Amino acid sequence: MTAQDIMIRQVITVKANVSIKDAIKFLVNIEISGLVVVDDNNKAIGVVTEKDLIVAYDMLGNINGPINDFVNRDVIFVEETSTVKEIYDIFLQNNIKRVPVLRDGEVVGIISRRDILRALLKEAAN
Repeated sequence: MTAQDIMIRQVITVKANVSIKDAIKFLVNIEISGLVVVDDNNKAIGVVTEKDLIVAYDMLGNINGPINDFVNRDVIFVEETSTVKEIYDIFLQNNIKRVPVLRDGEVVGIISRRDILRALLKEAAN
């Protein structure tokens, strides 16, 4: 099983100039914990998480500025052909909760810890 078999294909992305307030609205309304940040060419440049947005508020004292300064640009991505084992090894080694899936630098999916667990159950059932 590979990333393309288990990834969620409907990924919410934002640009780095989106406001902290709007990013918070996305997370709260859609009930997710992080957003993939893309450039003007829809190439992935990083991730912004709930924690990053709390840090932004703590530093700025408001939620009106852009998320740009709070985007984690040192993000691990996987390709569609990455195996489930490779992906869960990445999760374990880096203590992360989700990993974007890229094709030629563009986001085509995202995989969470829960998606890995679903894949393990599916493999065990076979």
